Amino acid sequence: MAAYREAVQWIADNDSAGDTPATMTWAEAFAGVDGLVTVCLVADVFGKDQDTVAADVLRARGFQKPRGKAANS
Repeated sequence: MAAYREAVQWIADNDSAGDTPATMTWAEAFAGVDGLVTVCLVADVFGKDQDTVAADVLRARGFQKPRGKAANS
């Protein structure tokens, strides 16, 4: 069975990878990834919150979550 990190990396590399260009804000990219079926599936299989998986996918794609008020924009 694949490990959580491997599943996250697979999503980052293969599922809509072109849909989150580096020019997007964290919030824009998060909105695009959070609803992916693969994100939901990995959350269910590994007992994680869907938002956590989405954030981990974005980090695997090189995004850095901003701190403070900027995190929500």
